[in-house]
Amino acid sequence: MKTTQAVEALAHETMMMLPVDETKAVDKEQEITLKKSVPSDSDKVPKVLGKRKSSEMMAQVEQATNAIQPMKKPRAETYIVPPSAGQQQLGEDTQHDTENGKQRYDWEEMFESSRRTKLEAKKFLADSMEKLRKFREKRKQEEEEKMKKKKPKKAPARQTDASFKRRDGLLKEAAKQSKQRAARLKKTDEVLKKSAELQKESEERRKKYEAKRKEQEMKWKERQEMERVRASEREVYWRAKREAQMTEHRQRMHEMEENIKYHRELCKKRMAEAKASEERSRVIENKLRDFHSAIAAACEGGDIE
Repeated sequence: MKTTQAVEALAHETMMMLPVDETKAVDKEQEITLKKSVPSDSDKVPKVLGKRKSSEMMAQVEQATNAIQPMKKPRAETYIVPPSAGQQQLGEDTQHDTENGKQRYDWEEMFESSRRTKLEAKKFLADSMEKLRKFREKRKQEEEEKMKKKKPKKAPARQTDASFKRRDGLLKEAAKQSKQRAARLKKTDEVLKKSAELQKESEERRKKYEAKRKEQEMKWKERQEMERVRASEREVYWRAKREAQMTEHRQRMHEMEENIKYHRELCKKRMAEAKASEERSRVIENKLRDFHSAIAAACEGGDIE
């Protein structure tokens, strides 16, 4: 009964030790073998187990244990975006905004920190996998050396308490190794999880930077468009103002010409009137002179009474 419970516990720990992704990769034959290796409570365990059945049980346990494979390390990608002309202009604009009291957004520092974080995570994962590989190779060599040193023994006629104890010791050792392997795999999973979290944080920082860069680029484009519209409006305004000034100047010149022409005609008319008045005055003066001379002549002749 103890042997059955030990085998069940070992099989249960072996199945719990597999990650979710790797349980799907186990072949159907291995699953069937693993299920067959765990007897139910209804099965009767014989009191005496031969060496062949014990070796088959250990082979099944070893086969189920070897089905555990380390998870593949995720592909670490490094996002390095070279600055374009718009980004250089954007950097100049952000520097100008910094002078106005705004916060400067340094994309180079952000990408450098993200790259360093990814490289550290990748290096840590590679070191962990290398240690795990060396440990497995060392364990395999030790098992091969033990098998070489082990001498074949004759099968006893019947199993004694010592054989049962030795088998229980082997099962305990296998369970212990399974626990250690599960702990190592758990540590590897934690490392992979940490690497995934770091990559996710780096991706989030990259997305934030892209959003900030697009926002800055949109602001810069809007500012350029507003400057262009204002320049065109100023040009239209000054052109209209110059045209209005020229029109007003031409109108004043035309009015001055008309005024000069009018005054010239008026002067001619007044000069003609002055000449006519002078002519009339001379005629009247001649008539008065003739009249006075006639009166004087008459007075001298005594014609006047």
